[in-house]
Amino acid sequence: MDCTTRSMTKGTMIKLFFIILSLIIPFNSFAGEKWSKTDIALETTWQILHVMDWRQTVQIARNPNQYWERNPLLGGHPSEQKVNLHFLVGTVLHPIVTEVLPSKYRLWGIEWKPRIIWESISIGMSGTCILNNFSIGLGIKF
Repeated sequence: MDCTTRSMTKGTMIKLFFIILSLIIPFNSFAGEKWSKTDIALETTWQILHVMDWRQTVQIARNPNQYWERNPLLGGHPSEQKVNLHFLVGTVLHPIVTEVLPSKYRLWGIEWKPRIIWESISIGMSGTCILNNFSIGLGIKF
């Protein structure tokens, strides 16, 4: 089976860099803010779910004739190496993003909790992927 992937051009990477930078700069002054017990519990929960999803995705990579990966960043039939790199990068970057986000931020007269929003979306997405994978017969294998 021929699996081709598009590599990002230099221009696309530069655009992506500036988009990410523009999203992080407003929050950068909060970096280093002490994590609450809730922050720690949410990040730990996400990391556990991330490892579970990782193990299921490795099974998908090992069985390309049986399963199809739905993550557009990985493609339909990623190599095991690509899966491992993707999840390793996520494992490292997720707590960095959490660290950069403030626990509270006032915008449009509303007090937002960016860390909790970020963690909640991350946990929800990972949990949904894991449940979907269970529904198609994938377990957690180490």
